Amino acid sequence: MTETLVILMPASVDVPLKWWTLDDQGTVIWQGHVTPDQQFNPAESDAVIVLVPGDATTIHWLTVPTATPAQAAAAARHLLATAIAAPIDDQHVAAASRADADGRWPVAVVSAATMRDWLDRLATHGLDPDALFPLPLLLTPPEAGLVALPLGDQVALRGHDIAVQLEESLVGQLFCDLPVRRLEGEPLRHLTDHLTRHDGLNLRQGTFARRAAAIPPRRWRRLAFGIALVMLLVLAAPVIELIRLQLVSDRLEADILRQATRVLPANTAIDNPLKQMRDQRRLASGQDRLATMSAALFTALQADSARLESLAYDSGVLRATLSIGIDASLDGLRASLLAAGYRLTEGDNRVTPAGQRIDIEVTAQ
Repeated sequence: MTETLVILMPASVDVPLKWWTLDDQGTVIWQGHVTPDQQFNPAESDAVIVLVPGDATTIHWLTVPTATPAQAAAAARHLLATAIAAPIDDQHVAAASRADADGRWPVAVVSAATMRDWLDRLATHGLDPDALFPLPLLLTPPEAGLVALPLGDQVALRGHDIAVQLEESLVGQLFCDLPVRRLEGEPLRHLTDHLTRHDGLNLRQGTFARRAAAIPPRRWRRLAFGIALVMLLVLAAPVIELIRLQLVSDRLEADILRQATRVLPANTAIDNPLKQMRDQRRLASGQDRLATMSAALFTALQADSARLESLAYDSGVLRATLSIGIDASLDGLRASLLAAGYRLTEGDNRVTPAGQRIDIEVTAQ
């Protein structure tokens, strides 16, 4: 039986970590608080999941024409660069494993320094977690209004496009116009469905992705036994050939699995790596035009004063809404795209107090 170790990372460093052990059905087997010198030693087959406080993360829902979490995170960094107060280079941006039902991608932004602090604190207890999930995002949103999960003097709130954690006293001030349904009982009971499926926005992406585990001692012992066996049977050529072929087969299987881990999206369950990589290749080939076209637009925008407001893609046409100054034009952007092999067509132009909002279409020449 595999188990899931769940760690609750408190908002304050002065509060001890809390932990639960769940079985395959999400039933709590053990629970407690982490002591300062406590060390964990989870089995290889067990998962380690950490719930991080929502007051340290900011959740956005973005519409980006992309097919993988890595592409969504990259697009989000560009779109959020001017929308957040802190420098984007100091922030860690992670996207969910898939878009929501309405086509929007949940994206989390957290300070890179905070991510390092969390991982360092967990490492002191012998933990290298498989996933770090923002806690509010694991709550199931209601059809209308918000659900509220009390967490000491704070509360986690979840709505259709809201996932925050804040002080209890601020809920009535900030969300007085929305109905709020409070959840009762142990916090974990409202999260186990997501946890047993490992269904959440995992912050362990990019530079904070989990590294491959070191070879455990029992595998070293197995390898040593194999070497000794080869030496004992050095005169038995058929047996030696059989062992050699087995080693080659194991090495090929390991190489295929390693390549599949690199190619396939994060958190993909790999059961048939060759077939899954072929399927991924077919999907990626269909996204080449979209990725190239989006890259050309983002590059042109970096050299222009226009700001990107929205982005959508359909059948070879990249549609966007741009904001520019009242006296500005899109001539520079049009020239940059033309040099990259694309044609810019202007659509509706709406004049606002802040400037112009122009709909454009980008197509191949």
